[in-house]
Amino acid sequence: MQTRLMRRVMMLMSISIIISLALMLSVPIGAQDSPFATNTPQGASGGAESSGQNNFATNTPDGIPYVSPVPFATNTPQGGVPTIAPTATVTPAGPQENLFNYALRTWLEADLIELALTRIADLSDGDATNDDILALQLTLYELERRVPNAPRNFQQRQQVIEAMLQAPAGSIDMRGIVRPFIVDGINQQGGGSSFNVGGFTITLDAANFDGQTPRDALAHITYATSEENPTILYEDYVVMLGQEGGGYRLVDNNYDLFAVPFDGVIDISVRDIADVNRDSLDEIALIVRDGDVNDRLVILGYRNEEITELTLNSQQIRFGQILSWNYDAEGVRDPVLNVVTQRAESLHPDWRCLSQQPFQWEYDRNFYRVSSELNARFVDQDTLGCALYNAEPLFALAPNDAIGIIENALIDYGFDQPSSSRALMTLAMLYALEGRLEDARNTAQSVIPADEPESWAARQADAMINALANQSNTALDICEALVNASPNAACDMNMVLGRYLDLLDLRTSEPIEDQLNQVRLPVLDSVLVSEVGRADRTAVLFNLAGTEWWGFVENRDGTYSAEQIDPPAGFAAANLPQPQLSLPQAAFDTLLIENRPQGALEIVNNVERENPDLPLRPDALYLSALANDLTGNRETARQLYYETWERYPDSVWGSLAAAHLELR
Repeated sequence: MQTRLMRRVMMLMSISIIISLALMLSVPIGAQDSPFATNTPQGASGGAESSGQNNFATNTPDGIPYVSPVPFATNTPQGGVPTIAPTATVTPAGPQENLFNYALRTWLEADLIELALTRIADLSDGDATNDDILALQLTLYELERRVPNAPRNFQQRQQVIEAMLQAPAGSIDMRGIVRPFIVDGINQQGGGSSFNVGGFTITLDAANFDGQTPRDALAHITYATSEENPTILYEDYVVMLGQEGGGYRLVDNNYDLFAVPFDGVIDISVRDIADVNRDSLDEIALIVRDGDVNDRLVILGYRNEEITELTLNSQQIRFGQILSWNYDAEGVRDPVLNVVTQRAESLHPDWRCLSQQPFQWEYDRNFYRVSSELNARFVDQDTLGCALYNAEPLFALAPNDAIGIIENALIDYGFDQPSSSRALMTLAMLYALEGRLEDARNTAQSVIPADEPESWAARQADAMINALANQSNTALDICEALVNASPNAACDMNMVLGRYLDLLDLRTSEPIEDQLNQVRLPVLDSVLVSEVGRADRTAVLFNLAGTEWWGFVENRDGTYSAEQIDPPAGFAAANLPQPQLSLPQAAFDTLLIENRPQGALEIVNNVERENPDLPLRPDALYLSALANDLTGNRETARQLYYETWERYPDSVWGSLAAAHLELR
């Protein structure tokens, strides 16, 4: 849940999400008339703020600078603007008075700021949980809801950025606070295209996004931990429009693209700043790597006073390869884009097999949209992984036949393919089944990577070598060792077990359990299964890792035949009800993304109505309290905050709920 929530929720953050210490106003819900924006407002700050002094170091070398753990220590303002440091607060172990003695807190802006900074500090202590991240997101949302359009002071933003940079990399979407800070810093520089702003390295590329003068710019922003081995704590591309008289201003955006590193976004790079649709304006084409088998091409343009993604209905252009997107004779991009899109059929540590299909995207009626599928279906790539994936189940074949398939595939495709480690470990296991123990050992030793002792390949190879060292181990024992070493083992226990069972002479004259135990196939459980229209059979569950239930049927010749079966009635894994109710993702999205507290409440009420005997989880209970608070249901909110604090006093949710109450 948190992963999707982190990716989308911070769209609600604007330059106003953290601190404005100059204003000390009480801002209860309902005091503002204008609705809260549902897209990420990036603000329109132009020119220097506060005193106009330059607060940046001017002697930072070009390139990615070395950044100390507290990057702003040397340029924090010495006076004029107070700072807030989150104080160490201890939440009592539950309410000290009864509900009647507590009222809803009347929030001062400074108190909300301190609460947000405290939540940020909780992410920096090294033990941050998903609950801590979600609690921060809800706190920032509440701050924006109660105190819009803050901060307006450069130094105050700087203080919050310093706190955010101490949190684990990627745990906070920092765009809403960093972007206006950077633009203000750029405007204070008075010109140039490459410089440092408070530890952030900035480079500008000139462009014309709105068709007006003066020229606009795309700012590339990075913040790294060191010069020699930089770890990127923040990377972003920001569109800025030029202003009459100099400087730039931010524009709003409605595309869902977070800065690096956040929610799996690994890398962002610019492919083009050019006119890609023949409208005489510049657009930006970003390539985003986020761990998918395809990269993402994000085409952005300035439309209707905001930066928007120029794909129909938020479709994503995903590609493994860009085939063509050429310039015409006039130097303008051809608005026809041909790509190859990949699809995962199987991924490492199973066989890495991708299929692919060409697609054509064309700019038509204001959007890039798929104009044709150049092939009717996805076709497997010609790779080692696909060849062996399509040969499965290998352990159902005669070992010698499976060995030949893998050996030939390795010769054809080479030993440097992504699936080669799995191919070699599977081959080693098949050698063991054939009794070729020395070949199995040598093959396993060839798989061990020199610099990745905890990798899947290393764990599997070590397990096999150790199992082979025990001369009493059978191939089934070796297979079990692989299963215990790591998930997705290079062996199928049930198929190997079935091979053993086929070789056994099991007689109905003796109890089946005794016979199996005698041949080192330990029985964990057994039960007689009787079904209408079928012969009775004994269902057996072995005490062997990675095995399922097997059924043994008595034959007329006095022997047993074995087959893998579903768990007998009453022996399936119990599907126990949850002790606490979790909310669906939609409840959090409705509040944090769509800004509809009432809609979130409706989801909570539906969940409770369908599960009347189960209590809400603490995050769900707090969400219900906050949504009631934001919709003016103050008495219900007061009760729910109190209940959250009373039931979960030692959790982050109890602490947050307690902060919303005060003694009368």
